[in-house]
Parts: sequence; C-alpha cells; structure tokens
Amino acid sequence: MRMPLAVDTHLPSYLADCRQRLEDNLITVACKAREKTVPDVPLADGDLRIAPLRKNTPESAEAFAEKAYALMPHVKITELLAERQIRFCKSVEEQLSVDADRFALRFLKLLAVAKLQQESGN
Repeated sequence: MRMPLAVDTHLPSYLADCRQRLEDNLITVACKAREKTVPDVPLADGDLRIAPLRKNTPESAEAFAEKAYALMPHVKITELLAERQIRFCKSVEEQLSVDADRFALRFLKLLAVAKLQQESGN
C-alpha cells in the first residue's frame, strides 16, 4: 500500500524544485539588499554585512535564569574532573578484579581437569 506524500518522491524533480526555490529566494534577498530594505544587513562595496544580534531577552526571563542558576550547586571543573577520574579508576580496578577472578577460576579448572586426566591415565 502506498501512502501519498506531500513531497515529490522523484529525486531529480525534487532537487530541481529545491534549486528553483533557492534561486528565487536569493534573487529576492539580493533585490532587498540593493534597495537597502533588509534591516541590519547593509550592502556596502559589494559586501553583505550582517550586524550582530541585539540582546532581546525579557527582564522576567533574566530574573528566572538567575533564580534557576542560584538553585544549582557551584561545581569547580577541577573537582568534577577529579571525581570522574576516581570513578573511572574504580571502574577499571573493579573490571581488573573481575577479570583476575575469572582468570583464577579458569586456571583452577584447567588444573583440576589436568589432574583428573593424569589420575585417569595412571
């Protein structure tokens, strides 16, 4: 069962449509830049210059952010890295301990099998 899609599923025609829309938008922006009707984007000496964004955060959002940050604990990056290193080292130690235990068990099993084979062979 095929479901109808809102986009063209034929790749060449889809790409041609995207290319056409891009060209149309570039022409629109170029015309607006020449007419100097794009706010904060002047065209001077063939260069399009985009002005930095102005801060437009509402005062209430700033106050909320300050309150939210105040609730968070102050953590020094060096302390955080040290804690992570300790956890990593403990994890490696535990893994080595588990691996050593497994190795010891395998070794003991091999010794037991060898002894049984030796006893059954005699």
